[in-house]
Amino acid sequence: MDILNTRIIEVMDTKGLTKSSFAAKLGVSLPLIAHICSGRNKPGIELIQKVMQVFPDVNPYWLLLGQGNMFNQSTPKADLSDILRQINDLKVLTKEPKAIFKTISSYHKILLDEVMHLKEMGSNIAKGEQVLDKIAIQLDALQDEFISKLKD
Repeated sequence: MDILNTRIIEVMDTKGLTKSSFAAKLGVSLPLIAHICSGRNKPGIELIQKVMQVFPDVNPYWLLLGQGNMFNQSTPKADLSDILRQINDLKVLTKEPKAIFKTISSYHKILLDEVMHLKEMGSNIAKGEQVLDKIAIQLDALQDEFISKLKD
């Protein structure tokens, strides 16, 4: 049996797959996988490409040349816990100002309502002064008429 056939079988076994489940994952026929496992056929380039696409963790150098480990060595993931802690700390810091801004906003609305009310009152005062001025003019006219009738 060809060494490439052996490595294909080793991938299948390591992944815990049967011939039929391996064929299904790769999207190939069961007889093709059976022939490769029996050594009757050698894997073609299409099958090797499918193995590499479906199982990206398989080291292509190992699969094709037998060099290195069966699986790609995973690179250690960066420790992002400090950054996550900083993000959470900043989120906590934003809560208090948000509450303060909400309170300020409600006071702002109240003050705007009061300003609008004061403007309305100012307009009413101006109208009232105009009415009082007209009444004062009418009173002066009546007073003058009264005094002139008294003199007669």
